[in-house]
Amino acid sequence: MKIMFVFDRVAHYHIPLFRSLKKRLEDDGHSLLLLSGKEKLNATGRVSEKNRVLENENKYEVYEMNINNYTLRYGKGVLGKIRAQKPDIVVIPSHVGNVLHWMIQSLAKKKGYKIISWQCGYEYNKSIIKDAILKIFLKRFDYHLAYHSNAKKYCVSLGVPDNRVTIMHNTIDETHIVLTDRFTAKKYLFEKYPMIKNRKIMLYVGAILKEKKIELILNSLSLMKRKDSAFVAVGDGPHLSKLKERFVNRNDVIFAGRVVDEVGYYFDAADIFVLPGTGGLALNEAMYHGLPIISGYADGSADDLVIHGKNGYRISEYSAEELVGYISNILEDDDLRERMGKESARMITCLFSFKKFINTVCSVLNQNDIGK
Repeated sequence: MKIMFVFDRVAHYHIPLFRSLKKRLEDDGHSLLLLSGKEKLNATGRVSEKNRVLENENKYEVYEMNINNYTLRYGKGVLGKIRAQKPDIVVIPSHVGNVLHWMIQSLAKKKGYKIISWQCGYEYNKSIIKDAILKIFLKRFDYHLAYHSNAKKYCVSLGVPDNRVTIMHNTIDETHIVLTDRFTAKKYLFEKYPMIKNRKIMLYVGAILKEKKIELILNSLSLMKRKDSAFVAVGDGPHLSKLKERFVNRNDVIFAGRVVDEVGYYFDAADIFVLPGTGGLALNEAMYHGLPIISGYADGSADDLVIHGKNGYRISEYSAEELVGYISNILEDDDLRERMGKESARMITCLFSFKKFINTVCSVLNQNDIGK
């Protein structure tokens, strides 16, 4: 079979995914084709890889139009490539606002290929009208690969039959992560940022966007007034300038900017990972580095990954006072922090490993009766 993935954005963390899938599918006698959107100039936050991650990857132009709170997208030239390559299966993210995705669905009816959604199961700006459109859109897929259990619930709640959804537990390739001992990692970070030397570190890694709710972490610092802790945010994005402007005079806050190759030092030097707003895969990486997690709903994955009181805490009230309580519990109890960190590492290597993820995806792609 020819299996084609069409992603508007292929980020650095997708590289192990597509390279592993390519090898596995070729071992099974299939071929993998990848179409990916080109990155815009001077993009920040969630950005695409500029170079191809596979030899047979083709790039296409992505166009966007903002209408009030909604974004419409389209990918130029993709339909022509699908017609030329004649794939048996096309896998796309399930973005109801992407005109291209509707067109790929319609073309599937004419050309006879199966279409599978790479399903996050999370929608911004929910409404009755949007739900009505989603019920039509989601049923047009032959099958859904769901990031997590909430993504499956999302599909089923919108009318997708239960037997057409498989939870794949989307994750990173933890086997490619190099761990550094805490002493070395902290030494690296304290030399880089002397103002936080010998402080316990709360870490955030990801795009700096409004919906990440990073202000909640910074407001909790103001309430705690602890001289033994600091907050480090790794990443960039359109909201970064506003955060810097507001918190520029603090000596317990570091905005490290975008870090990729050396980000492991930040994880291994940290004492807690905090994700109050949207997000996903950063939780998996923090867990592999053995960190206690404090998380909100994220992209829905936190319900699977963060067990309240076991490997961290789940935010429910989204208040600085609530966050202060959870942070203080972990920072003031070394045994609790160690137990939670070990449980995080156990869960991500045993329950939600990259090997299991790839096995699940390939199992679905190898089915002969998709959509029946």
